[in-house]
Amino acid sequence: MELNREQKRLLMLHEYKEFKAGNEGLSDKPRSGRPRGVVRQAVLDRVKECPSLSSRMLGDEFDCDQKTILTILHEAGLRSLIDSEE
Repeated sequence: MELNREQKRLLMLHEYKEFKAGNEGLSDKPRSGRPRGVVRQAVLDRVKECPSLSSRMLGDEFDCDQKTILTILHEAGLRSLIDSEE
């Protein structure tokens, strides 16, 4: 995506104002939004303690959706017992 002349000018003005205000870095401000409610490490620790727990049981224990648990397990590279039986 290429910026036109006016967009470039506005971007430079914005960057100049940020620099003048003391914000020298290029990092963004913290994002707004809903914070993560489930501590991923706590879920993974619980799975290590008791690998036979189902994602539904973990969801009930951590008061979150089953799909959230499945996402955490997937991102950690863990597979469910059903996947390993195939």
